[in-house]
Amino acid sequence: MDKDNLIYNAVLAVCSNKITAEDAAKQLYLKHNISKRGFLGWCLPTYRCMLSGEIVKGQIKQSLRRVFLEGIYNDFGKLGLSSALQSYLATIEYYEGQGKNLVGDRKIYNEYYGILTQNRFVDNISNELDEQDCQPDTEGYRKSVYVNVYERNPKARREAIKYHGTKCAVCDMSFEDKYGEMGMGFIHIHHIVPISEIGKEYKINYKTDLVPVCPNCHAMLHRKVNDRTLTVEELKNRLK
Repeated sequence: MDKDNLIYNAVLAVCSNKITAEDAAKQLYLKHNISKRGFLGWCLPTYRCMLSGEIVKGQIKQSLRRVFLEGIYNDFGKLGLSSALQSYLATIEYYEGQGKNLVGDRKIYNEYYGILTQNRFVDNISNELDEQDCQPDTEGYRKSVYVNVYERNPKARREAIKYHGTKCAVCDMSFEDKYGEMGMGFIHIHHIVPISEIGKEYKINYKTDLVPVCPNCHAMLHRKVNDRTLTVEELKNRLK
């Protein structure tokens, strides 16, 4: 087994509480001469951020990133891959904003985005795509990039979850209650203020502008009924 896969198995074991981070790092170093500092400082934090959909201000080599994406897809399905790609895109945009050319990373992202959007799967890569935007075409891709410009800093998402919790505001579903540990902390964040109304100087208020919703309800919030989208309360009433 190559080093990238050894690292993936180790971060998975740590996040599954099967081994401590220190013990995993020690084993990787003693058995395979893998840097403890690199594992604890870059590999493990990157994996955790990919699971939670948060930006990673630090880069790992592309071969390891690919192994992480493939492993998350195999272990957690499209929901897990959705969060991982949200994290990856935010990271790419952050470093491109610093003037770095990440063509190789863009290629890997596009490859797995294509997997994610097969069969019109509604995901949360942008957290604000409507049903039509989930087609794996050029126009939809441009829209996801545009939306994420306003979500480069994950602080608003974290604060929204801290304030509102992780239960769906429409149907009350909790991924942790439903799926156990693997669902812990997973939720989509819906923008109450439409993205089309957000400008460069707009500052998101996590208390009033963001609300946690499950993927199904998120998709319905962006599905037009009589040529308009529903509010959270309207969808909640319709569900009742």
